[in-house]
Amino acid sequence: MKHTKRNRFITAAVLVIIILLPLYMVSGKSKSFIVGETLKYDVTFGGLLKGKAEIKFYGKVATYTKRETVTVFLEDAILDSTLEILTDTTSSSENDSTFDDVTPDTLDDVDIDSLSKPTPSIIQAIKTTKINIYYLTYDTKFIANIYNLHADIYAMNDFFPLLIETEIKRGGNISSGRELFFPDKKMAIFSQIIENKEEVDTLIRNNPLQDITTIPFYFMGKNIDIGAVFNVSLAQGEYKLTSAALERLEFGEGFDYRLYETYRVESEPKGFKIWLNKKNNVPIKVYIDYQKIRMVLKKRSIDASVRQKTFNEDAIKSKLTHVFP
Repeated sequence: MKHTKRNRFITAAVLVIIILLPLYMVSGKSKSFIVGETLKYDVTFGGLLKGKAEIKFYGKVATYTKRETVTVFLEDAILDSTLEILTDTTSSSENDSTFDDVTPDTLDDVDIDSLSKPTPSIIQAIKTTKINIYYLTYDTKFIANIYNLHADIYAMNDFFPLLIETEIKRGGNISSGRELFFPDKKMAIFSQIIENKEEVDTLIRNNPLQDITTIPFYFMGKNIDIGAVFNVSLAQGEYKLTSAALERLEFGEGFDYRLYETYRVESEPKGFKIWLNKKNNVPIKVYIDYQKIRMVLKKRSIDASVRQKTFNEDAIKSKLTHVFP
């Protein structure tokens, strides 16, 4: 019975995270996600169930300032604008030497050149790091509303996820999910409430845990040359992702016809394939073998109303105390 519940939870969770796949990172490059940008996909689940998916990017919604004491060379601290030097901590290296310390008996053992060079000073400084939080939403509806999904996604600058909250409406029943990510601990906690019963899984991996939703973010910061290999840690396990080949994709007909030059990225062990637009690494097609999930990009547009939405920064930070206490 417990195994059945777990499978049901995993099926729901996999569907949620997989069809969130086509999101991509904000960067200073041309490959950027613009506030209000909307991606619309046709979705097929199980080979038969058809629906529509819509992803919207709301931009930066919170900023954390992290301050920590670090020990560095004085010369490095002067050049680093993120460091504030503590004035009373400058000290010389224990290996400082002067000619006054040298006796005739030890002169032969001394490197004369080293005596004329000043030893770098070691100092303490306050390092300030700003961490931006970005917000995205995902909505999908299948025919006759037999299955609807909404998800809120909060991610950092590098787009490792911090929090994903989901609500699934299916056959009149509502279930909710919550995924907490701890990048520093290489850990994540997944919980799902189905029929008023909660199931929780805690996962630890070799690397900071990503979600299938973050894979496109990861790729947006990479050069996707043929043969490139990427090792990632996901909830499903450890995966090797390989940019296997260039492939031309054709969709639609008439005015709806689209032709894309893409990189086909495959996973090992097998499980999913991603076709990324060669121009900007935006996912054009996603196929999940074991769930028979297929997504195809149909439209990319700007929703101006998204820019008008305001967010309570304190409320967002309160959701993320597991990472920023």
